[in-house]
Amino acid sequence: MNKILSSTLLLLLLSSTTLAQQATDATARPTPVVKQLTTESDFDHITVQWQLANRQNLRQILLYRKAYPLPLQVEKGAGNSEKIDPGQLIAQLDGAQKQYRDEKVQAGYYYYYRLVLGEHNGHTSELSRPALAVLKDITPPQPPRLQTLKALDKQQFEIRWQASPSEDVVAYRIYRATLKGAPQVVHIMNRQQPQETSFTLTLKNSGNPQFEYRYSIVAVDSAGNRSLASASQALRMPDDIPPQPPSLLSAEQETYQVVLNWLPGRENDIDGYRLYRRDNQPGSPFKRLHKALLKQTSYADDTAQPLSAYRYRVAAVDRYGNESKTTPGILFRTTAFSKPLSAPQALQLQSDEQGAVLLSWQPAPQAAGEIGYLVLRSHGEDYQVLSGLLSANHYRDTTVQADMAYRYTVQAITRSGQRSPASEAVMWTGGKK
Repeated sequence: MNKILSSTLLLLLLSSTTLAQQATDATARPTPVVKQLTTESDFDHITVQWQLANRQNLRQILLYRKAYPLPLQVEKGAGNSEKIDPGQLIAQLDGAQKQYRDEKVQAGYYYYYRLVLGEHNGHTSELSRPALAVLKDITPPQPPRLQTLKALDKQQFEIRWQASPSEDVVAYRIYRATLKGAPQVVHIMNRQQPQETSFTLTLKNSGNPQFEYRYSIVAVDSAGNRSLASASQALRMPDDIPPQPPSLLSAEQETYQVVLNWLPGRENDIDGYRLYRRDNQPGSPFKRLHKALLKQTSYADDTAQPLSAYRYRVAAVDRYGNESKTTPGILFRTTAFSKPLSAPQALQLQSDEQGAVLLSWQPAPQAAGEIGYLVLRSHGEDYQVLSGLLSANHYRDTTVQADMAYRYTVQAITRSGQRSPASEAVMWTGGKK
């Protein structure tokens, strides 16, 4: 009986020891747990990294990967206890491993990575939460093409372009640069519609209208890659600010002309000047003396009359057509003078039925009645005066001989005997001009 009791007690003691040892083992070897699963992407591989708790009972790590084509679709049941497909088992690693380099990946896919932990006792953990990754995109999008650039007012301009053909473009950057400065971003526009290709931009600082700016566009993709800049186009914002008036310095008479001089405008966009004159009479209006813009800072007024008084003013004009206020008027009185005669113009010859040569020309611009004309002729020797003093601008030469060559020219002459330069000579040969 005592032996039976002793055996029973021994069995109970052994059982208690085994249970205690199992409890001790359970306490010493807790279940391993995935604390964190992360990824780092490069352009040709993805590195999966993890942090685990309780590695003591860990025998192996199973790494799964599932690929999803872009755009990414939310996986049903991700992050909860619902049964999900982990994808392909890509690596069986020992428990000491802390990362894995996955090189069997390609662009255009999102990848879900999950871990399963295997214990020494044969148990396996549930799937870890997923870590998502995509290959780093280092390919820039194709550049857009700038088409038109048009100023609308002093602070607005319209820019139109042909969109980048790359599908992952999410924004456009508009750059502005001066001739010597580096391009600076003046606007970033998120791409709202796939075919959006124009924009009206308002700038608080539209820039100095005296400078020419060059604009270009850069496309930006979803990975932040920037395309090459489009070919730039030049734009100058409208300038409606007139320049300061120049300073009219002097007016002097040189023979039959009044020569005026002034200081150039201070702005660097001055394109020229306009000179105005009026008679020195109350209410007489100022009139411009010329049609084309004056590029120099002096002007010879050859329309002034002797013994007359005039008031002159000058204004500066910039390259945008803005005209300054005129300078204060300067008064000038001319003295007595005689203007040189101008040569008659457009001498023409023709014959009549009697074989005489008919000459005609345009009269000199001096006042009618103040001048006359002389016809000169040559047939090999020096020019000789052929006519008397003519009051009309035509003449009939009845002294020509057949088959003789003649040259004709005409001079204007005043009643005091002052002669003009000769007109351009015209030849007559045997009845043919």
